[in-house]
Amino acid sequence: MESSLGGERLEFIRWSNGPKSLIIDSLTPLDSNKVIKIEIDAKRKQAIIKVDGWKSKRKALGRGGQNINCAMELTGWQIAVEEIP
Repeated sequence: MESSLGGERLEFIRWSNGPKSLIIDSLTPLDSNKVIKIEIDAKRKQAIIKVDGWKSKRKALGRGGQNINCAMELTGWQIAVEEIP
């Protein structure tokens, strides 16, 4: 869900205790159907998200890495996104 407050864009995600769901949901506007595989290292709190194509990777990263940085701050996980052509 998306809203606006004083010209700022706000996005709301559903909280999940499962890291896979939480990480995917936090990478909006990435379409979860474009996620091919998620590799999780729970001990190090690191995740590698493999997505379908460069457009999906670009959406996950956001302009200047803004989306992925917000996702990492929100989840507390280090997240990398890789494209699968």
